[in-house]
Amino acid sequence: MNKIYKITLIVFIFLVGCDNNPYYSEIKKSSIDGMGQTYLYVDSYPVSNIDYECGYLDMAKSGENGEFLYEFGSSCRFYLNDKELFSIDASSLKDGTIHTITNQSIIDKLYDADKNKNPNKIVI
Repeated sequence: MNKIYKITLIVFIFLVGCDNNPYYSEIKKSSIDGMGQTYLYVDSYPVSNIDYECGYLDMAKSGENGEFLYEFGSSCRFYLNDKELFSIDASSLKDGTIHTITNQSIIDKLYDADKNKNPNKIVI
């Protein structure tokens, strides 16, 4: 009986460690010198097509996997309906990583603006 518990525990730990989110395989560092690429996520899924501007770069939209480019050392501002929704300080931006939005008010606004209503992705 003790052996069954051990096997069950090992299988459980293995399954908990598996992450089947298809978007995580798309996470990559920027290939442009002097630029970083970070991914914007809510509840483990990307926020795509949101307007943003970082440093001196022109306003752009986040990509299909939530990616956005920025100059190293610059902060980024994100907009919804032409109004600033939130910003990310330069010290919080890390090339090739995910930035998860945790502010519930911002999350609610993003879900309200979601055009595709797919719970696995937010498209603005």
